[in-house]
Amino acid sequence: MLINSSGSVWDLVINGASTTDTQQSLVNTASALQNTFTLQNTVLANSFSYDCNVFGANNVCVSAGGRNTAVSAANGLNNTSALLIAAYRVIPSVRVGAYADQNLSVNNAGSTVNLGNNTPLIGLFGAWNERLDGKGAEVKISAAYGQKNTTVTRPVVGTSEAGSGSSQLNSQGAQVVAKYGFGVVENVIVSPYVGMRYTQNNMGGYIEGASATVTAPLAYSSLNTNATTALAGVGAQYRFIPQATLFASAGVETDTNTSNGTYSATGIAGLTPINFNANPVKTRPTATLGATYDVEKNQRIGLTGIYRQEPYQAVSTTTVMATYTIGL
Repeated sequence: MLINSSGSVWDLVINGASTTDTQQSLVNTASALQNTFTLQNTVLANSFSYDCNVFGANNVCVSAGGRNTAVSAANGLNNTSALLIAAYRVIPSVRVGAYADQNLSVNNAGSTVNLGNNTPLIGLFGAWNERLDGKGAEVKISAAYGQKNTTVTRPVVGTSEAGSGSSQLNSQGAQVVAKYGFGVVENVIVSPYVGMRYTQNNMGGYIEGASATVTAPLAYSSLNTNATTALAGVGAQYRFIPQATLFASAGVETDTNTSNGTYSATGIAGLTPINFNANPVKTRPTATLGATYDVEKNQRIGLTGIYRQEPYQAVSTTTVMATYTIGL
């Protein structure tokens, strides 16, 4: 153990790793984890929009496609996944379905946090429509759960060590949205909507492995965040030819209740917990733009783009999704 001093500043050094440098490495790690939590929470929230509503004689709908979500982070974090969505039309006004969103790759220019591709995000949804042409009332309920293996390696700052450990990041939540479609002019429907969403992201505690280069491994407490969010906005769709439709929406999300979590570690004296989101953005814009084209009867291709301002300052996400849907 050493005690360094510079004027009135004192720094405790244990096994070569100073408290000050280790604390800064934790701050840098927390920043990288914010982007990872953002990615997983965005994938979860966007999945609540997954749907399948092209039905055939057997009242079955199947949709397959892909998705890419990018976080506006300095390290270029983005994720590509394969999608499978299926639904069954119980009666003409009610459909129920399920979906799987399976990671294919996570691209991260940094090496602080690495997500595994081991298990898909799984979701369920149910919807009721007053009418089948998009006019009138609609209520949709969705719920989803995802689990990802996570490896966290602290970046070296000065005398700090590159301690590394593994945990699981679990994401779960549910959403209910109600909208009402107005036929304002021919082939144009405008649909104001309101809703509520609850999301939760939990990373379990873990212990770094000891090695010749990590002589003071740290032990971490679990990191938990959650938010209850009110949604409001308006969507519109325009069928400009019989086979093709453009759609767009713009909305606002406002967190009504949040827990932003604390990132904390022990193993070196003097380390202090880090507020995981000290200055959250509680009211945020969202926007969607897309198009569908009916290639044949009961067969449709779709392309959708989604923009979201995220709860962390100066962080936003963009998602592009393509699907091919068949009614059976």
